[in-house]
This record gives sequence, structure tokens and C-alpha cells, in this order.
Amino acid sequence: MVNASTLAFEFDRRLPPFKRPEYTEGHEGFNPLVSMSGACDKATLHYIIRNHDSKKLEAQKKEFVDAAKVIEEHYPSAKINLTIVDDYRNMKEVFDKDPRAVDHIKATFAKLGITPKFNPIRGGTDGATFSFKGCPTPNLGTGSYNHHGRYEYLSVSEFNTMVKIVIALLAA
Repeated sequence: MVNASTLAFEFDRRLPPFKRPEYTEGHEGFNPLVSMSGACDKATLHYIIRNHDSKKLEAQKKEFVDAAKVIEEHYPSAKINLTIVDDYRNMKEVFDKDPRAVDHIKATFAKLGITPKFNPIRGGTDGATFSFKGCPTPNLGTGSYNHHGRYEYLSVSEFNTMVKIVIALLAA
């Protein structure tokens, strides 16, 4: 029997290295490995598969399926349990169909004399979850940076601006 941890490393090696977050930016798809654990008899890898383009996202999922098939073919005694769950999707799909929420934000920013910046968010957001559950919710930001890391911080000035924006959005 082959060591499960060895198979886990081989599985990871079979995924396209150029789709690791450190090699991508902007709207490029990526596959961060977010956790791993293992022993000789069992190993678990947890990835997030992200892409702003739904067709490319499906192709990325297939890369995981293909990697599992290759491992199972090469190691017949290996059992790979691959589970792919759709999580955060690109909320632009929602706003392309119903732009009212984005239009409301643009109008509010204009009233405040602020030019909005629309930048891709490379992580999953509550706004994406709410948007696909029928409540279109654009991400406004908070003035925070370096999320989920040791150097995460909040700009008080930008945060205060966002408070003014939210108050104006609710008053409109």
C-alpha cells in the first residue's frame, strides 16, 4: 500500500503550478491549498478553486478530477475521495442581469463626489453569497487590507469614508 501523504503531495504536484495564487493576479483563476493533514494511511487536502469566468472555473474543476484519475490509475490500491463544492461565484453574473444595486451605489457615490473603483476581489465574500441567494449585494469594502493574514489592517480614514457612504446609501 502506498503512503497516503505521498499520494497527497503527488496529487498537488499534478495540478497546474501556474494557478497558485502567487503566480496569478486580477481576474486570473487560482487554486490555493488552504489546509492539509495526513498520516501514512490517510491524507486530506483542502483547496479553493476560484475563477471570475464560469467556463474557466469548470475547466479548473476538471483539472482536479483529472489529477485524481491519474493517481488512481498509477496506484490501483489508492482510493481518492474528491469532493468539489461550489462556493463563492463571481457576483458580476447577478449584476449583469439586474444592475439596480450597482446603479444605486454609483448614484450615491456621485452625490458624494466620489469616483467608485471596481476591482476584482480574489477571495470569497458575503456579498457573493447573498447575491446568489437573491439579494444582490455588491462589496463596498471597509478600508481594510491584507485580509486574513498577519499584516491585516484597517485605515481609519477609509473606514470613516465607508461609514459616510453606507449612511448615504441607506438615506437614498
